[in-house]
Amino acid sequence: MSDLSALGAAVNLLSDVDSLLENHPASKDPKSGKPAGSEYGPLLRSGTALCYTAWEVYVEEALIETVEWLLENRQPQELPKAMRDWVAKESSDPWAFVGDLWRSEVLRLVRNRALPGNPRIRPSTGDSLAEQAQRCGTGGYFSPCSGAR
Repeated sequence: MSDLSALGAAVNLLSDVDSLLENHPASKDPKSGKPAGSEYGPLLRSGTALCYTAWEVYVEEALIETVEWLLENRQPQELPKAMRDWVAKESSDPWAFVGDLWRSEVLRLVRNRALPGNPRIRPSTGDSLAEQAQRCGTGGYFSPCSGAR
């Protein structure tokens, strides 16, 4: 299992959204009953981008957790047929399925598919979102590090 559960990873990222919205200078400006000005656009877009990132991380991590559970609790013939077919098509090394090695090979294939090898922002590194973004360039989903989707 990964360092953080899927839910834990998403909660960590969503706490960054809360922090951004609470601590950004623009969030202190609106008065009750008055509409927000145009200067709130970047703040709202940033919050939306971080929420999207949290959702993406949750889905990726939940997929990996689900596959880990299947691999720990099922035999190869009990795995969904679509999964078995996909693994057979993706794997080029038949020796990877000898004995219990099939479990690590399936997990490796799923991880490679869900988390491509390019350096993406991952919450499980222990770094703050800002540190991860700095290491990766501009950071976030729309950064050059995120890869094409």
